[in-house]
Amino acid sequence: QNHKAGRCRRYWESGSLKREEEIKKGKFTNGKCYAENGSEVEYYPLSVRANFPGGINKFYEYISRNVDKKLIKKTGKIFLTFTIPPSGVISDIKIIRDFGDNYLNNHIINILKKCPKWNPSSYDGELIVTDFAIPLTFTEGQMSTSVQENLEDRRNSNYKSQLIKF
Repeated sequence: QNHKAGRCRRYWESGSLKREEEIKKGKFTNGKCYAENGSEVEYYPLSVRANFPGGINKFYEYISRNVDKKLIKKTGKIFLTFTIPPSGVISDIKIIRDFGDNYLNNHIINILKKCPKWNPSSYDGELIVTDFAIPLTFTEGQMSTSVQENLEDRRNSNYKSQLIKF
């Protein structure tokens, strides 16, 4: 049981109140945000994680829909990392662990390069860069679109990362 409670305040560099939030039992209950001049503005969350339009399942569906199933000749997982900058355009795509099929690796990277824009992360109203690490699960001729299946092996592997993981 989480008993954290109280009021959290953040201030502009000038010292004026930027935001205040009320927390009860570790959960946000309400809050207000202020412009630097002290006037109240529409509330916005302190932290928003980057997300694919429609959610992570839609992201896996996008990849699966675009992958050439004829290239999937064996069973295995590919672990990759990528960055979502404030523009929302996926970048810095890297395969960090694969099952030895460079052609499939390059195919996946090309699919991700054409990926629709993500909704970027923000912190305290400012857009920020976010790094992701995800697994892709393949069996002969197909790719899993289930987040649960894609993450299952990850929990039991030696794969470690400081990146945001699904």
